Amino acid sequence: MPHHVQSGKAIFAIKANFILLPIAMIVLSIVVMYFYNLDKIYNQIKMTNKEN
Repeated sequence: MPHHVQSGKAIFAIKANFILLPIAMIVLSIVVMYFYNLDKIYNQIKMTNKEN
């Protein structure tokens, strides 16, 4: 139905899905990458791959 005004809840849901949710996922990814210290376990992973 064209030309219908969206409710405030609908506008918030659209903004959340296209703006807020991606920003939250990016921030979460950055936090996870910050605490996942690959440098400490890199040599162990490398040795495990050589054995297989």
